[in-house]
Amino acid sequence: MPRLIVTDGPNRGAVHPVLPDRNRVGRDPASEVVLLDEGVSRLHAELVLDLADGRLRLEDRGSRNGTFLNGVRCARADLEAGDELRLAGVTLVVVGDDDGSGSGVAPCVSTMTLSLDDGDAAGGAAPARRAAVAVPRSPTYLLGDSDPMRRVQEQIATAAPAGAAVLLTGESGTGKELAAAAIHRLSPRRRGPFVAINGAALRGDLLESELFGHEKGAFTGAVARRKGAFELATGGTLFLDEVGELPGPTQATLLRAIEGKGFRRLGGGPELRPDVRVVTATNRDLLALSAEGAFRADLYYRLAVVEIRLPPLRERGDDVTLLAERFLADLRRETGHRLEGFSAEARRALLAHRWPGNVRELRNAVERAAIFCRSPEVEPDDLPPAVAAALDAPVGELAPRDGDDDGGEGGMRSLQEVERAHIEAVLRHAGGNKSRAARILGIDRVTLYARIKRWGIET
Repeated sequence: MPRLIVTDGPNRGAVHPVLPDRNRVGRDPASEVVLLDEGVSRLHAELVLDLADGRLRLEDRGSRNGTFLNGVRCARADLEAGDELRLAGVTLVVVGDDDGSGSGVAPCVSTMTLSLDDGDAAGGAAPARRAAVAVPRSPTYLLGDSDPMRRVQEQIATAAPAGAAVLLTGESGTGKELAAAAIHRLSPRRRGPFVAINGAALRGDLLESELFGHEKGAFTGAVARRKGAFELATGGTLFLDEVGELPGPTQATLLRAIEGKGFRRLGGGPELRPDVRVVTATNRDLLALSAEGAFRADLYYRLAVVEIRLPPLRERGDDVTLLAERFLADLRRETGHRLEGFSAEARRALLAHRWPGNVRELRNAVERAAIFCRSPEVEPDDLPPAVAAALDAPVGELAPRDGDDDGGEGGMRSLQEVERAHIEAVLRHAGGNKSRAARILGIDRVTLYARIKRWGIET
């Protein structure tokens, strides 16, 4: 039978077997899976194991904090071995049968990342595939309780089952590939392959070959027929990153393939129409590129049936410390280094830094801290210098505004103006979450709403 292993939270390390039929999950002692966390509802969710079809189904039972599957909040979904569930402060991982018989929980989906080997760039040989890699089982970048991330989680959960093309936008390092993997994992295609390819990494015939394949002799080094990403992703999802970097001819072929009109491998061969869902990503403004003639407008509208923006880390408020704690917990498990967490000053530094590299930068910063830390808690000096230096940066927006030559008194601002600017800064820091902003300001929500209304602050 499948099992649930608690990997984080109270009772960490506990193993819960999943029984046939219904398994109640919650704080109620009568539940089949009892979770000892105050944020978990008495009846939080149910797991239904159907031995007839070998499926394990998750159903949220109206919990107050929600149930998250691989970082995305959902009401119901099918589970597979390796899936991660988060219920309030508890994280569980689904583990399949010990005997490998396959009953209870389906195996991991097959995946492949396409890339050039190191020696291909200069040699002109046909590009080789890197070994298959697993779809990220724990898309940590998608964790978060800020309003911007809740919107992303809701959009992913809504768009995933629909099958429409999805365009993921946002700065580099915000987790677009993990969002694409989450869309795949929550879709009806989750048992098919997830194939990822970077549109900026290749050019010319190599890019066309990676996407659409080639016939023997199509170009120098093409010694055999080879399937491209579209064929390899048949029945699953093709994730095309940096789609804004595609050259014009490739854009035209991609548009035709997405519209179901088919394509041919480089060098000819039969016309192919594989059944593929396309998810793309970019950190560029495709509409602006379209206005400049650098990107096809018709392709943009075909790719952006659903457009989801991944917010930069600086807009996610306290998600910074939530993610930092999660990364530290992962490193603790990997290295065995006994780190209890972050000191109050280190937390202040994490929240004060602007994170231009987004979540990728945060992950690297936490890894560096884990290497250099020699005390039970991470201190500011353990963090990268740029992050630690954020402690000395000015708080709020107290400088004179543009156009205020002297503000009536040598450029100084009134107390009311300072208050308004500080409230706006705290709201941005809290990712628009008014409850969290009120806690930071040390006032209740009623007072905060009154100040917002008084100053006409947009939220």
